[in-house]
Amino acid sequence: MLAEQTLLQCDGLWTLVDDCVACLAESGVTPFGGNQPVITPATLLYWLDQQLPFLSGGERQKVRLALAFSLQPQVLLLDEPGNDLDSAGRAWLAGKLTAWRGCVLLVSHQPALLRSADGILELSGRQIKYYGTGYDDYLLIRQQEQQAQQQRLDHLRPADHAQSTVAAES
Repeated sequence: MLAEQTLLQCDGLWTLVDDCVACLAESGVTPFGGNQPVITPATLLYWLDQQLPFLSGGERQKVRLALAFSLQPQVLLLDEPGNDLDSAGRAWLAGKLTAWRGCVLLVSHQPALLRSADGILELSGRQIKYYGTGYDDYLLIRQQEQQAQQQRLDHLRPADHAQSTVAAES
């Protein structure tokens, strides 16, 4: 039983390594410059340990993201994941997010990444509002809401002005 469990864990680790290496290759980061025919869990860990300090911020971010995607969690929490990425890296990440079948909670100010969302949570002041739509439709809805709010304010202003005039005359 223990041997079977260990074998399953090793098999899962190999799958994780394969997924991670494939994800890294998609992002443009290739361990060992592509010269290592078989990358084992040990060689991947060795490469990460040796090379991580020498990678650029964007390459390190790609490694972190590749590991996160490779783990295939049910929920993926990403806080400004595109900040260190160049345009090609952001395009890769947007593609990964669009293809992702799990739940993603993404905090970002980058429209290209937000367009991969199928729902938007907006944090404004002390309120959170959910928009069950993509980013572009969210922008249209928000614009309509702001225009409606402005019209309500404009409608109230003449009455306020008339009341203050009457109060001043008394």
